[in-house]
Amino acid sequence: TGWDAETGDYITFLDSDDEWYADKLKILDFYIKKQTGLSIIFHSYTLNDFTRQANWKQVKPQKYSFGKILVSNPVQSSCLCILRKIGTRFDIRFRYCEDHELMLRLAFQHACYRIPLRLTRLYSPQLLGQGLSGNLWKMRSGEMNMYWRIGRLSPLFLPLSPFILLVSLIK
Repeated sequence: TGWDAETGDYITFLDSDDEWYADKLKILDFYIKKQTGLSIIFHSYTLNDFTRQANWKQVKPQKYSFGKILVSNPVQSSCLCILRKIGTRFDIRFRYCEDHELMLRLAFQHACYRIPLRLTRLYSPQLLGQGLSGNLWKMRSGEMNMYWRIGRLSPLFLPLSPFILLVSLIK
């Protein structure tokens, strides 16, 4: 609902237990204006105090493939910036792994870029006992559900689904 009500060009997210680097929006704006056609940008995060982002204008965004996002989830929702007019939204049926599931669908349809700067601080590390991600079994179940559904993106993924599901279960 908030996404659809927004009037700006880009959407960013901030979880209640995370913090943004003070100049994060300024830095993202710089890259959006510098590189035409950026639809999906994400950046790194830290679990520690922020360090000064010296020379951030010299950092080059790195293209991130669907395959990289498939095998690992490099994107935390508070690190994501999406062009608002993209029609892809969170799947409200997902309570776990919703950010990874969204990123898979986005990366399948659009070029994704990572800025190797730590612009978000997580106060609650993922998968370590707090919040929804602290329930490891539900997270794995959500992940398996997500991998099962990638077959809907393309029939070519159907043969991969059992293997990916098995890897998730072994985790």
